[in-house]
This record gives sequence, C-alpha cells and structure tokens, in this order.
Amino acid sequence: MTNENKVDEQGSARFDLGALDPFAGEERLQHFVERLRPHIADELVRRRREFGLEGILLRWTRGIIAASVSVAVAASIALIFAKADPATQAEAAHHTLTESVGVPSEWAVWIESDTPPSTTALLGLEGEMQ
Repeated sequence: MTNENKVDEQGSARFDLGALDPFAGEERLQHFVERLRPHIADELVRRRREFGLEGILLRWTRGIIAASVSVAVAASIALIFAKADPATQAEAAHHTLTESVGVPSEWAVWIESDTPPSTTALLGLEGEMQ
C-alpha cells in the first residue's frame, strides 16, 4: 500500500480531515487567535484580578466581616443580659491591678507603694508581735 491510497485493514478508505483542523498551519492559528481575542478579553481581565492577592483578599472580606459582626452582636447581647452578683461587683471594685493577677493583698501593698517589707512582715510575725 502506498500513502496515496490510504486504506485501513478492513479495506475501507480513510477520510482526510486535516482541512478542518484550525491549528494546522501557523497562519490559521494566528487568525483563530486574533478572531477569539476580543471575545475573551473581559474574562481574562476578570481572572487576572481574581487570582491576584487583592482578589483573594476581597473574596474573603465579605465572610470575615459577616463573622466578626455576628460575634460582636453575640458578645454584646451576652454582656447586656449577663447579671452579675452585687457582692462580686463590690469585691471586684476593691481589687487593684496587682491583686487581679493573683498577687496576695499583703504583697500588693508593698508592690504598689514601692516600699520593701519589714523583716517581721516577711516572716509573718507582724500579727503576733502586737
């Protein structure tokens, strides 16, 4: 068999569909691209913007804002309707910053006044001496 007579094993002739291929020649490919370019320009610009850092951040912004607003509303409602015990409020008002982090009240006086304790106070004998 020669190349001119293209016949497969079953004896039927093959059809040459090369003329339908838009990318067969370099000129045809360039012509195809030039015809297609105006139709896809808007989509290419949109995709360029979407896949950049700004696009990613803008996509997440709406969800982050919605979540933060819902957390703020829930926290505000909890603070408004939370009823504190009056005894706890009065006790909390007498605590200093030093006491609120766990320092005993005797030591807090020394720390806040910036004066060193006496030896008897350190040994805990101050109450027994009087």
